[in-house]
Amino acid sequence: MIRIRNAKEGDFDEIVMMCTSSMKATYGHFLTDEETRPWIEGGKTEEYISEMLDHTLVAIYKEKVRGVSVLEDNLIDLIWVAIEYRGKGIGEALIEASESALKKKGVTEAKLECFEANTSSIDFYKTMGWHCEDTYKDTISGVNKVVMVKTLK
Repeated sequence: MIRIRNAKEGDFDEIVMMCTSSMKATYGHFLTDEETRPWIEGGKTEEYISEMLDHTLVAIYKEKVRGVSVLEDNLIDLIWVAIEYRGKGIGEALIEASESALKKKGVTEAKLECFEANTSSIDFYKTMGWHCEDTYKDTISGVNKVVMVKTLK
């Protein structure tokens, strides 16, 4: 059973470990070691999660944090599922909970961004009713990102 709830301080280490441990497998085919190193070893993930913890939802599965979603304004700024737990409904549960949380805040059109090369995630978002609105070159990585949108009803 998947349970979605607001993140707590005690979730911090699990969130960071989940994201950093699977980042290479997720992004390694289009980002270099140099580009991912600050996030995996350099403290950027810890810094980001620390800043955004109050805007974070976690997915609990088998009594551990297995997924995370960060919401900022009308944006799903991050959605991440532990690589070994993908395909078990955690992503769907996170997207649905994120959309619901944004609707409760009065958001009628939600956005998210995804690396263009991350085609499996883009395909997943499309199955959840999202569509591509724009593409731009990310100034930090130099890799194209896709902006996806969904009207919340």
